[in-house]
Amino acid sequence: MKKKPFKFLLVPNTDAPYDFRMMDSFGRSLAKCGYQYQIAKSSESEYVARYLQYQPDIILAVNKTRPKSGVVSKDVIYLSWFQDVYPETDENLVFEKGDILYLLGTSEQLGFNINDYNVRVLSLYTGVGPENAGCKKSDLCDFSLCGGLPLDIEPLETFPVSNLTAKENLISTLLAKIFIAKSGRNFLGINYNNQYINECKALVEEKYKPLTGILNINQLYSELLALLGDRSKTVQRADRIIVEVLNRIPNALLSRFASVEQVKKVRALQTISVKNIDGISKSLASWMSQSYPRIIDRRLLVSFAERVSKNIRIYGNHMESHKFAKPYFAGVLTTDEDLANVYANTLINLGNNTHGLGLHSRNLGVMAAGGYLLHHRSSVTHPGSLEAEFSEGDHYEAYSSFDEFKSRSEQALLDATKRQRLGYSAKRFVFSRHTWDHRARQVLQNLELF
Repeated sequence: MKKKPFKFLLVPNTDAPYDFRMMDSFGRSLAKCGYQYQIAKSSESEYVARYLQYQPDIILAVNKTRPKSGVVSKDVIYLSWFQDVYPETDENLVFEKGDILYLLGTSEQLGFNINDYNVRVLSLYTGVGPENAGCKKSDLCDFSLCGGLPLDIEPLETFPVSNLTAKENLISTLLAKIFIAKSGRNFLGINYNNQYINECKALVEEKYKPLTGILNINQLYSELLALLGDRSKTVQRADRIIVEVLNRIPNALLSRFASVEQVKKVRALQTISVKNIDGISKSLASWMSQSYPRIIDRRLLVSFAERVSKNIRIYGNHMESHKFAKPYFAGVLTTDEDLANVYANTLINLGNNTHGLGLHSRNLGVMAAGGYLLHHRSSVTHPGSLEAEFSEGDHYEAYSSFDEFKSRSEQALLDATKRQRLGYSAKRFVFSRHTWDHRARQVLQNLELF
């Protein structure tokens, strides 16, 4: 048993309120066990600076492993907690002896290839606290959906790129890039035009089966890269020509057409885009395989709900930018208390997850607030799924088709007693096993500190 006080540095995934709330909840539970903690900002430069100042014994970082620079001492135990996985995630992993890789599920279901790393792999889920309990006051709406989405990559009307000779395709691409530059978009790299975007989206929509909890992210990624492979060659040639031209234009002349900051941005893009054309293709394929399925899920889920009732409220970052969500957008909730009150006063709380990870903050939060949760079933029962930890019919209700969604939701809207029974049962169960205190003790036990 090591002596207290050990110091933890907690690093969120991003600097959004949701991520800081999660780290603060976990930290307060560590403090109850006698350990010190500080919360850093998410960027590597900022959290490394805090590390050097604070000198923690243990770092817990969400969706990050050790910096490749080696600035973090090997004596510091690094806990990497991956809640989101991208196809390129396993290309940048750095571990040392004694580190732990926590996953919000299993490596197989997340598409996480970790066979080449000598590291302990364990599951760690999010938790709830007193602030998630909620207060039932009055009926707010029939359906609510809480949780942000990334901005969609919308097709941009440019010039046709099909049925052209190689030379014509190159000229067309150059013209398209000039058009994109005029609109303020990043004109170097893959053209975000109709053909590229629509072909990628069509492939994902063909392969991915929404609201089933199964996403084969690596297979999608490979097929998208194959689709983009030929396109990127023409784009790379066009970028070389553009950069060659830009290199011959002095800043003084560029400044007549753009601000100082825009000129700086162009110069910075020049240095990376041609060298990183493969990376740009990979970035687009990564977004399409990881983020676009989330949009597909939510779009279908909202279409299910509005066929039952239009009394819907949707909360979350960027949700107003999505056409399917905009009519129902009700703002961004920035505190756990606000979220809990929405959960407690919504007749039917909607949930979904592309990987079938039911033990994440939204679902646990609904249960902690005593809310009624309606969630799609996962095709496979695995660690992290609702099916593995909770009982359908006792803690939540589920569906596998629109007809089942419709029948369950119509019944639930009319049966307040049933909603209250499930909500109370779920609340009692989640506080008995899934609080942040449980998570903190689990981590400390893994480190042999509890």
